[in-house]
Amino acid sequence: MAEIRRVLSSKDWAAFVALGHPSELRTREAVAWLDVNGNPFFRHSYLAAFMAWDSGKPVARVAVVIDELRNHLRSERGAFLCLLHAPSSSEVSPLLEEASRWASGRGAEVLWGPTTQGLRPDGGLPLNEQSRPLQSAFKGAGFSRALDLHAFAIDAESRASERLLMHAERLTRGRGVSVRSINPSRWESEAALILNLYQESFQGDWRMGPWEPAEALYLGRRFKRTWDPKLILVLEQWGKPAGFALGLPDLDSPRGDRGFRIAALGVRPGLRHQGLGAALYAEYLRRAPELGYQRAEAAWVPEGNGPMLKALRRLGAKPSRVSRVYERPLNG
Repeated sequence: MAEIRRVLSSKDWAAFVALGHPSELRTREAVAWLDVNGNPFFRHSYLAAFMAWDSGKPVARVAVVIDELRNHLRSERGAFLCLLHAPSSSEVSPLLEEASRWASGRGAEVLWGPTTQGLRPDGGLPLNEQSRPLQSAFKGAGFSRALDLHAFAIDAESRASERLLMHAERLTRGRGVSVRSINPSRWESEAALILNLYQESFQGDWRMGPWEPAEALYLGRRFKRTWDPKLILVLEQWGKPAGFALGLPDLDSPRGDRGFRIAALGVRPGLRHQGLGAALYAEYLRRAPELGYQRAEAAWVPEGNGPMLKALRRLGAKPSRVSRVYERPLNG
């Protein structure tokens, strides 16, 4: 039976980061996220990490995060599971118990997860045949379904994409709409603009938590080499910022099959229902071939976002993946 230990020493942190990150690039990404002294996220958040050890070797891991600013904004006492890596389900239950115990001891009343790479919620546990044992482990540990998240594949060369381009053109014609990429030479001001648009666009979204400018700048500097500024878009209407989209290259793409994920896309609340979101998707379709990308994916769209789900399906985007976020009440 595996032994569960909290990650405390620098040696154990190195093992935690390396576990589940076969590429050097992914390892550097995790190191940047988990830099407690450098990442401004930890000015208002707490983190504990746990690993399962078997025969002296680490075999599974999980981290749990409490974001005090997010809790204050949403009047919640919640915690999130993140950075889960467990090749088999046998180590998951004790890891979840340790994480739940720590979160409850910190005053959390509910535990959500698992979320994906970063420390902020995004994505969940993939719902596929391979993850069935992990799904059972979550249920067995007292977790229940909180919400499902959907991903859609977008083919820039399909007829559906042609329809999207024409649809976006028809909706935005005469509305003073233009789309541009961010300017890397003005990174600080551009990051502040994207942050402001994100905060306005995602109010009430399950992922929403207050981002401080220092956090956006920190992540931008650390990940600048892996991001493609041409995939970070600002939509303007009559010369004023109205929406944004954040496209992230797929770091695991094989050669000859470059892809990217549309990780966030939002329009200011007072400007919705004008086709501005469709205009951003259409811009990606125009740019992808020129930038050497063969495929794109819109992820993750919460099940409660009916208008976006309906629009993506109507415009020919094909459902590609579903992930699930679980929740567990913590009773102290």
